[in-house]
Amino acid sequence: MSTLPKILVVEDENIVAMDLRTTLTRLGYEVVDTVGTGPQAIEQVERREPDLVLMDIQLRGAMDGIEAADRIRHLDVPVVYLTAFSDDATLRRARETEPFGYVLKPFDDRELQIVIELGIHRHRAQKEHDQLLREQAARAAVEKEHRWSRFLADASEQLSKSLDVQVTLDTIARLAIPDLADWAALHVHEHQGFKLASLYHAHGNEEAVREMLHRYPLSPDLPHAYPHVMRTGQAELIPEFSEEVLASIASDAENLRLLRMLMLKSQICVPLTIRGESRAALTLAFAETNRRYGPEDLTHAMELASRCAMAMENAHLFHQAQQAVGLRDEFLSIASHELRTPLSTIQLILQTLEGTARKLNSNELIPKIQRVLRSVARLAELVTKLLDVTRIGAGQLQLEIEELDFVPVVREIVERFAEPALAAGSPLRIDFPALLVGRADRSRLDQVVTNLLSNAIKFGAGKPVEVTFQGGGSRVQLTVRDHGIGITPEHLQRICAPMGRAALLHTSAGGSGVRVAIESRCRGTEVSAVSSRSANRPNSITRLKTPHFA
Repeated sequence: MSTLPKILVVEDENIVAMDLRTTLTRLGYEVVDTVGTGPQAIEQVERREPDLVLMDIQLRGAMDGIEAADRIRHLDVPVVYLTAFSDDATLRRARETEPFGYVLKPFDDRELQIVIELGIHRHRAQKEHDQLLREQAARAAVEKEHRWSRFLADASEQLSKSLDVQVTLDTIARLAIPDLADWAALHVHEHQGFKLASLYHAHGNEEAVREMLHRYPLSPDLPHAYPHVMRTGQAELIPEFSEEVLASIASDAENLRLLRMLMLKSQICVPLTIRGESRAALTLAFAETNRRYGPEDLTHAMELASRCAMAMENAHLFHQAQQAVGLRDEFLSIASHELRTPLSTIQLILQTLEGTARKLNSNELIPKIQRVLRSVARLAELVTKLLDVTRIGAGQLQLEIEELDFVPVVREIVERFAEPALAAGSPLRIDFPALLVGRADRSRLDQVVTNLLSNAIKFGAGKPVEVTFQGGGSRVQLTVRDHGIGITPEHLQRICAPMGRAALLHTSAGGSGVRVAIESRCRGTEVSAVSSRSANRPNSITRLKTPHFA
């Protein structure tokens, strides 16, 4: 395959064309063809892909050499003009096609070779330069995208660090400085207007803008900036701050002077949309660094705004949840306290009635009164547990920590359940060490173990319940394992919430759902419920770990 430079000759005088073919061949070039019209030249360029075209300016036909050269230029093939003489207007047209050289007729062999070599070399150098620029632009685009991905990852991490509303709002504005903006401001809806929730400047000049916005708040009907964005829900890009834009924002001459002092160059404003409503607007502006925003920056800002809106909604929802929990705990505390007094009165009256019935030997009334007394006792126990839940939630539960041997304490609790466990067909099997000394609240330990054993017997399905004690280092682990209906994985988190119960196979099983919540919220106590499945039936395991033990 030939490696000689390929030349296409476009000349409508046959003698000149043949002379050029001979000369070029002698000089070491491959002449792919000689044609005499513009359309023929374009056709041969597309077919032959020459390295260079020698084009006569004056060609016969409707298309002259200049028009043909302009078409060939877009095929990325260099053109050198052949000319004897042309007027100024023709030469101006020729220069607009950006030729790679001129050869005057009659031509000199040496001059012709120099022009051709320079044209081919210049075209190749230009192609290599263009390719280098494309590669550099591609690398820069990839690096920019990588930087943006890292920025979004860091931004998401920062936004997830707090569920405090104001901290989240400050984080949203602070994230953009200095990579995305010189100025960053976040405005939120407040009553019937807008409130500046957060403001940051790369050089710490926030106070000047705060004062200006206080003196000259933007009109809600302004066709620019955050009032427009929050009103319409449409993002805004101002590539260049012109005097006209500044004048449309300013309310008077002094306001315009203060705006000019900020040296604003370009601005982006994007809405923070939550559930279809524009709740806030993030404004980013370039000033001192003399940078400008473009459409790609607007796309990035909208992506950031989407994540910020999610963080903002999470913070608001968490705040609302905290308020709801506070109201619930307050209600439970008041209700529990209010219930204790009438329950005590009812209990005293029933005990008096029981004594009277015994004196009268009323065998019919005594069992009924005792049943009512047991119901009142259960209700009083539930009220006490509700009080515990509210105290734990408010951080007011007092623990009386003392040093004790856990083994006899827990063994005594287990023995209390021995008879009911046998009656339920779930005998208790224990595995305790001889001695296990630590520090704990005796009454709370009794409460927790009682609740665990009660649940295990209730849902044990008539199979043995295993109680084991282990200790080591600074922890003691009590495991209560039954072989009953079990707990499905999706219900594990629910059972540790107040009033939470797993969906049961036997829906008739009673219970308020308070016990495990109390156990899991006692200070320093971790309760985990694990569900697994054996070859026959599922089983549930409840483990109590208490780090206060020595």
